[in-house]
Amino acid sequence: MFVRALVTAAAIATASVGYAQGNGRVMSPAEAREFAVAALQNGFPQDAILIARALLARNPDDVSAHLLWAEAALIMADTPAIRKHALAAFRASQNPDAKFQAARLVAISYLQDERPTLAQIWLRRARGQATTQDQIDRLAVDYRQVRQLNPLNVDVSLSATPSSNVNNNSANTTMLAPFFTSDSGIVFTEAEISDESQALDGWLYGTTIRLSYRLHESQTQRGNLSFAGSYNGVVFSAKSEAAAVTVTEDDYAQGQASLSYSHQWLTREHATVFRLATGRSWYGGDILTDFSSASLGRKWAIGDSGSFRRHAHGILKTATVCHCLPRSATPPPMTMAAVSIQTRSAPDTCLVKHGMTSNSA
Repeated sequence: MFVRALVTAAAIATASVGYAQGNGRVMSPAEAREFAVAALQNGFPQDAILIARALLARNPDDVSAHLLWAEAALIMADTPAIRKHALAAFRASQNPDAKFQAARLVAISYLQDERPTLAQIWLRRARGQATTQDQIDRLAVDYRQVRQLNPLNVDVSLSATPSSNVNNNSANTTMLAPFFTSDSGIVFTEAEISDESQALDGWLYGTTIRLSYRLHESQTQRGNLSFAGSYNGVVFSAKSEAAAVTVTEDDYAQGQASLSYSHQWLTREHATVFRLATGRSWYGGDILTDFSSASLGRKWAIGDSGSFRRHAHGILKTATVCHCLPRSATPPPMTMAAVSIQTRSAPDTCLVKHGMTSNSA
């Protein structure tokens, strides 16, 4: 059957699909596609590629032909051909199902090239084309598997919201201010609040990025290097901008950045975690605090019915100990004992400028 079909396919390649050559019978484009699908299903990817080539000679933007070629290349482990024709199908198609199939094939090609980050990006693009729950569930499984293989984990979030009080000031126009008199001592008199000391409306926006890179991993150890950064700012409305005479939007901007390394030692009974971190925070364009921490912890199972956690922290010579029992509805399977030491330092000028004082000795 396939020998006769190959003769027909060769005729298609030399002429146009839909016309007979010599003793070959007429094969329409639709019949050619059906034949190519049958060839794939029966384990003849080379035959499917021959038909796809003929269809593309007739129409270079034939989405079905590109997808057939990509599927055949997948069987033959031809990664460049998978990506080439899957990308062509994704760009040429307006059909969500076809774009879903094409994006998933592109993701597979990048995974075969050991480029899991690009594979994750294309799985997300496939998610945007998914039209059925089955497609969504299949992508969720794919994404979890690729994420486990990817040493790099990126998490980015953006936010923006209107606010009637972007500066966290009073919503009133007057306040009771204390005054000292020789006759009555301290008296309270109603005083007006300046426009810029009142609540200013506008927009709050923020962005957060978290990067984690798995430096090494084995059955007993794992090391991760992480970065976390955040920035939050304000945008005044036209009315607030006119009222804010001595302050600007930058005076309310705040950010933080930290770098950490964690190392885990894993056994069947417990996990020991060591973590080092350092970072800095800003407010109003000035350095607010520098901080660093070191922690050592261990987790282990104590039974199926619940767990016990214990933490000890030291911050600015203040030690706290809390004992927590989990809710019965969601009992965690591990217990955690951890000790951490953290140090913070802040320039006094910065603290005074922003109306803060340090409680450190």
